[in-house]
Amino acid sequence: MAVKRKSDNFAPIYSLHLLYLNGWGGKMPKLVYKAEKELLDNNIDKAMKHYYRALERFPQSFHLLHDLYVIYNETEQKEDALEIYKKIMEIKPKTALEWRLLSIIHVLNKEFEKAKECIMNTLQIEPNIPQYWNDFGLIHFYLHEFQEAKTAFEKSWTSIDSRIPVMDLSSLKTYSYLILKTYYELGDYEKAIKTSKSYLQLYPDDSIMLNNLASAYNRACDYDNAIEAARVALKIDNNLGTAWRHLGFALYNKGEYDKALEYIKKALELKKDYDEACYDLAQVYFSLEKYDNALNACDRCLELNSNHSECLKLKEMLLKF
Repeated sequence: MAVKRKSDNFAPIYSLHLLYLNGWGGKMPKLVYKAEKELLDNNIDKAMKHYYRALERFPQSFHLLHDLYVIYNETEQKEDALEIYKKIMEIKPKTALEWRLLSIIHVLNKEFEKAKECIMNTLQIEPNIPQYWNDFGLIHFYLHEFQEAKTAFEKSWTSIDSRIPVMDLSSLKTYSYLILKTYYELGDYEKAIKTSKSYLQLYPDDSIMLNNLASAYNRACDYDNAIEAARVALKIDNNLGTAWRHLGFALYNKGEYDKALEYIKKALELKKDYDEACYDLAQVYFSLEKYDNALNACDRCLELNSNHSECLKLKEMLLKF
């Protein structure tokens, strides 16, 4: 019986196989290579047959068990995933890569403290692999340890190893986004802007990252550059609600209230549950002295997010009029 995957790719497996093929992760059995090829073609059943044939020859292989766990997790076969998990827990990792594989499994299970311990063991063995420092930053990010995440992400930029293949686009985008979010949480908007611009040098037509850049410029109160970045993003994807909001927010802060109102409304047409855009709408109406409209916008925002502190303050002020 064919199984269905819940995501579009098996990037955790494919990226690791790139490492094997580069010759430093251990000799990869031909059966595993065949399995990986079947995964890329979405032939999951055939891939599983290759994996289990390989597992008969290498029953203690961390690599094989890791891949099987990822597949069962992605195809939502929870009982099979649990059985593989139990087998993995019986094996003590010996290499840096094996510790990393174990950390990935803990992350998939949201066992972030355990994942952090595994990556610390990985880094004790191989401290100069950028991907491992990125993993460490990722885990700190999930734990809301943003200063530690920042340190780990920045450490990855100074760790160089020629054996590492170029990071694939989806991974690069994910890590760039996480680094951005880390800088946001720490209020370091200058570095958030720098990170976005570095990524956009490689992928200038990425509307999501252009939108992130507009957001970072707004956070830094650089509204002219925020307007430019948002407009470029919207040329690529005119249905990006967050970009319309960032454009409206920048124009609001430049005193162009009518245009701001138009663009923030556009954002809400595209993303009706956008609490921040509702709050921005309330601010614009307040500035236009349309207090009833502002109060309605506040109520809409608080329906979506009852703990929106800035909106609560604005509503309190409006009720005094």
